[in-house]
Amino acid sequence: SRAALAKQSPIDPVTGLATESYLNWHGAQELALARRHQGGISAMVIEIDHFEELAQWHGADVARLVARKLSKILATKIRQEDTVAELSPGQFAVLSPVSDAVGCYAFAMRMQRAMEKLVMTYREERIRISVTVGVSSSSVDGMKTVSHLVGVAVQRMQAGKREGGNRVVGDQGEVTQGMLD
Repeated sequence: SRAALAKQSPIDPVTGLATESYLNWHGAQELALARRHQGGISAMVIEIDHFEELAQWHGADVARLVARKLSKILATKIRQEDTVAELSPGQFAVLSPVSDAVGCYAFAMRMQRAMEKLVMTYREERIRISVTVGVSSSSVDGMKTVSHLVGVAVQRMQAGKREGGNRVVGDQGEVTQGMLD
């Protein structure tokens, strides 16, 4: 019964973030509101680069600590109206209502730079972390469903990982600071 209650909870007790089911439920409401008011909604999928290797090299506990650190950074950097959830170990989704693609790109670039600067130490070894971010937006990718927006963001994130990781990918490929300026 505890497992059933935990599954229905909007907050994951381990990460302190929204659950994936809450992300989808709340996202459907935000998407309906965006449709009604001709607004936008964007999704980002952020994945820690080489997360599996990190777990192999340093152990699953260290990998979880790195993921927890990213979740805390995300929780403090998002706007109050945004929703963030862990999709799988080392992979997070952020749903941003009333946000266009450019605003999401700017946020994703800030997150990527913040993670690049982060250095963790484990047993006197320095661990550097990078992330790859896929971004989708209703203004570019249409307003089908939240699952569609997140799915497109996952595809873009995976494309970024195939290109070497540590990048932000949007509808036209890699996003650079020059594009935002």
